[in-house]
Amino acid sequence: MIKRHLLSTMLALVLTSAAHAADVKVVNNDAWFAEGPIWYQDKLFYVEYGRGTVTVWDGKKNDIFWKMDGCGPSAVLPTTRGEFLVTC
Repeated sequence: MIKRHLLSTMLALVLTSAAHAADVKVVNNDAWFAEGPIWYQDKLFYVEYGRGTVTVWDGKKNDIFWKMDGCGPSAVLPTTRGEFLVTC
């Protein structure tokens, strides 16, 4: 009984994952270890750990928003005053 219940749950998860795979949109196919995404003022900000950058996607293109060599950022977060905090 437990095996059948576990198998049913696993099958449901696989089917759910497959259904959502068609909805995936790649916004940067050249990202270097992208992490810590945040939506802020209709833009997607995310760090690229491998490049030492915070990248911003405006819905059409990616631009480097901030860069610090040797930082290895893992997250970006806007403050209530519109400033950004980056973990290094």
